[in-house]
Amino acid sequence: VLGLPNNILIGCIGRIRPSKGTDIFLDAAVKVLKSNKNITFLIIGRATKKFIIYKDRLIKKVNDLGLEKNILFLEEVSWREIAKYYGSLDLFVAPQRHEGFGLTPSEAMASGVPVIAFKDVGAFNEQIIDKKTGLIIEHKCSDDLADAIKNLIINWKRVLYFSKNARRHVQKNFNIVNEAKELVRVYRELLRARH
Repeated sequence: VLGLPNNILIGCIGRIRPSKGTDIFLDAAVKVLKSNKNITFLIIGRATKKFIIYKDRLIKKVNDLGLEKNILFLEEVSWREIAKYYGSLDLFVAPQRHEGFGLTPSEAMASGVPVIAFKDVGAFNEQIIDKKTGLIIEHKCSDDLADAIKNLIINWKRVLYFSKNARRHVQKNFNIVNEAKELVRVYRELLRARH
């Protein structure tokens, strides 16, 4: 339906800029592809005017290495379509160096997709259960990210285990109904405190 290759699909979704770690993801992809060409890495998102040159450099690097069939840049996807892209992935990477909160790991896990992210970025430590719904990596570097990806794709049972746990974890802990109930509880406490 989406016209994506019939390979292992590993993606990152979000704005293309240094703080989002798009370059780390790309460099990790290059390292993984040296030993396994049966993978397609997807970079889904757009670069604002300020970061067009940054994106162009990344695309040039991919082309110079002859990896344009394995590392694809897709434009930003509408919120109506994004769930289809999450659902098509085998593994989601949140390579951000910095993040305010960051919803993409929860969105991926809601689609049953395991997540790899860096430690102490946004709320990722709270969203991802390390070694149960995905992996939390200590160092923000492409070497460690590449190693984590390689280790997962050679142990597909682990990917399936993470996938099953990821969806359950989001349904239980990041359910919108539970969020709304918790907000109502907080507001009621605040109202009681005023009287």
